[in-house]
Amino acid sequence: MESDLPMFCHPQVVHNNKTLALGNYRQLMQDAITVMPDMNFGIHTLIVDEEAQRVAARQEFTGTPVKEIRDVQPTGPSVHFAEHVTYQFQGGKIARVWSLVD
Repeated sequence: MESDLPMFCHPQVVHNNKTLALGNYRQLMQDAITVMPDMNFGIHTLIVDEEAQRVAARQEFTGTPVKEIRDVQPTGPSVHFAEHVTYQFQGGKIARVWSLVD
C-alpha cells in the first residue's frame, strides 16, 4: 500500500483539517487494518463532481476488532459501521479528505 500512495495522493494530505505527511496518512489506514485485520468494506454511494474535482462516498465496513481503538475494547463479535467521506483532488491526486465515521 505504501508504495502505491504517491500515485494517488499529494505528499501532504489534509485529513479533517489536519495536514499530514503521506506516511502519517498511510499510518491512519494501516492502524485501522491492524485493529480489524478481517475488515471488509463496500461502497454504497459514490458521487463524482468532475468540475469541483471531488468524490464523495458512503462506505460500510464490517470486521472483528482485535485491539482497542478510541478507548473501545474488543469484545469478540464483528462490528458494522459506516464512513461518509469526501476526497478533494488537485492535479488528479488526493489533496484533502473529510471523513465522518458513524
